Amino acid sequence: MMTTNKENNPSFTTFEVHLENRYGKSGSVKRTDFEIKAHAFTIGEVLKEERCLCLMTQEQLAEKTGTK
Repeated sequence: MMTTNKENNPSFTTFEVHLENRYGKSGSVKRTDFEIKAHAFTIGEVLKEERCLCLMTQEQLAEKTGTK
């Protein structure tokens, strides 16, 4: 198995560097907005997966939780 690191591949960057380049430094408005949306997406995906494991429809879950 071949490993890659910064010394062998100068185009290799960390995910943190990617986020900074695309959304700005941690704490910036653009980065914070991205992180809020990313967390909301993650929570939604976990909720959907668990709902499906319980063989529930979205309507059934909404009824159980008292939401629309």
